[in-house]
Amino acid sequence: MTQRSALGHTGVLAAVQLLSSTIASVPLHLLARDADGGRERATSDPRYGMLRWEASPETTAFAFRQGQWMSILTSPGAAYAEIEYSRAGYPLRLWRIPPERVRPLRVWIEGGEVRTTRPEGDRSRGEIWYRVSQPTGGSDWLPPWRVLHQMWLSLDGVTPLSPIDIAAEALSTGVANLRYRSSIYENSAAPGAVYQRRENAPPMSREAEDKLLDRWEEMHRRPRQAGRLAIIQEGEYKPVGFSPEQAQLIEGAHFSVLDVCRIYQVPPHLLFHLEKATFSNIEHQNLQWLTLGLRARLVAEAQEYTRKILLPRERGELFLEHQLDELLRGDVATRWQAYRDGIEAGAMTPNQIAQRENLPPISPEQGGDTYRYNTSYGPATDLVRGRSEAA
Repeated sequence: MTQRSALGHTGVLAAVQLLSSTIASVPLHLLARDADGGRERATSDPRYGMLRWEASPETTAFAFRQGQWMSILTSPGAAYAEIEYSRAGYPLRLWRIPPERVRPLRVWIEGGEVRTTRPEGDRSRGEIWYRVSQPTGGSDWLPPWRVLHQMWLSLDGVTPLSPIDIAAEALSTGVANLRYRSSIYENSAAPGAVYQRRENAPPMSREAEDKLLDRWEEMHRRPRQAGRLAIIQEGEYKPVGFSPEQAQLIEGAHFSVLDVCRIYQVPPHLLFHLEKATFSNIEHQNLQWLTLGLRARLVAEAQEYTRKILLPRERGELFLEHQLDELLRGDVATRWQAYRDGIEAGAMTPNQIAQRENLPPISPEQGGDTYRYNTSYGPATDLVRGRSEAA
């Protein structure tokens, strides 16, 4: 089972497109701790633009992350990118490396040379380096701090496991079902109907049979001629329907889509399998997918970016975080109810909401930067104190 053949399965193609585009569309922000202990976007840091807008001069941040996840979700279950550093020693650009050209290996450095075997007397564990094959021949070694390494699953934290390889048998069944159904319509010799002569009718010559067939197709084959009256002499027209075997193929196609949903942890309705979907359970399945399926992938991505993009000394002041509320933008009522709760709890200002909604800011004189709260949430002692002061 290859990457291309697996993507020929419509369920796999839909799942990979859904996951890769959805994850890539969730903004990954670089945040900095401010003087008050809060966090704000570090827009002046060059790495903010690299993560938010342009990974390199050749690709946008969205296209870069989408391509990375397409490799992770297919074969070989991993994605690699070379990190280009500025003269000041900060990550500046991200360049994708085709995963088939990369092999992570545990190595030991001795005398400035990279060795894949432990030197005699060396008790260290070594470190993971990446051997990158070049298109013109030969290979280069890249140290871990120069490679962004993401995986779908791994048993040892280094060697990736591919969903296509692990579930090859289930996916092969679905691909074979699709090919067989295609061959039925393309190459099958089974007729759509049979013209059966009466027992006492004289036999027809081959020339007469050809004329009858040509005349029938001329009268009824085109879409606009469907449903016309047919006059049959000395014979009987018998339509041929689906065989039980063909009906099972259609049922098998539905099970194949459910297999893909299990592999990629995607609710069936997101792959347009709506047999048992209702308005109530779709809402809960979307929430479950976000919290149990998609969030784990986002956490893994943020941690790998933090490990490779932020310097160790910066990790107490800088943070990488996905803006998950972007996934709720389609639900206007839920989004604005969350803003209302944030205002009443004193956790958000009107201008913070305006910034998220791309609206013009409200002046400070009009209370745009003022925190508010619902007085009914205050402690009862405040009410008693207010009455005593009024008296």
